[in-house]
Amino acid sequence: MGTVSGVVAEIFDPTEWTDVSAAEGLIDITYHHDKSGRIARVAFNRPDVRNAFRPHTVDELASVLDDVRMNPRVGVVLLTGNGPSSKDGGWAFCSGGDQRIRGRDGYRYDNPLGTDQTAGTRFMWCVTSRSRAPSTRGRSSFLAREYDAQRAYEMGAVNAVVPHSELEPTALGWVRTILGKSPTAIRMSKFAFNAVDDGLMGQQVFAGEATRLAYGTDEAAEGRDAFLEKRPPDWSPYPWHF
Repeated sequence: MGTVSGVVAEIFDPTEWTDVSAAEGLIDITYHHDKSGRIARVAFNRPDVRNAFRPHTVDELASVLDDVRMNPRVGVVLLTGNGPSSKDGGWAFCSGGDQRIRGRDGYRYDNPLGTDQTAGTRFMWCVTSRSRAPSTRGRSSFLAREYDAQRAYEMGAVNAVVPHSELEPTALGWVRTILGKSPTAIRMSKFAFNAVDDGLMGQQVFAGEATRLAYGTDEAAEGRDAFLEKRPPDWSPYPWHF
């Protein structure tokens, strides 16, 4: 179900990427960096089952995304699915959990020792091509219907719909636009957007990032130095902004 001779997808351009999957020992996920080291491509790599995930897939995905998170060079992650299926030529981002290993208590690890190990489910979205997409908006979700990509776009579930052959080049164009912006501005915008849905935890993360920004200022350095030198801080050079 994995890659063959380094080709991970028909729309994948190997000249754009450096494969780092082998270094991570990956099976269910492929992991690439672009030549600049500023873009990561992370892809589900089980095309013959429509990239359905199993607990091992989730473990690999978490490991790779943590590697990305800890790499200060990477500014954007392109999250996608490899394909097509060798069975029928079909494409998918991720069809959800692999139902063949789903038990009453969750999705089971492949386990030759026979002990009981289970894991929960996770699902993620990407930019979509002209294919089918699940409903994710409002009361339409209660109908459990499938909608094509154009209808998903009309409902605001996806940002754009493009021909399949243009999917990855379009995504890379967006990525390079984002990389042209201030890293700090993008980071704070992301936390601000997420704060609405993340509740108190999102607000705490936003506040923590604002504090981290403050640490880099001359004003913060004066506070630290005054404490260490056991003297009153001199705040006179720093204005009270409104």
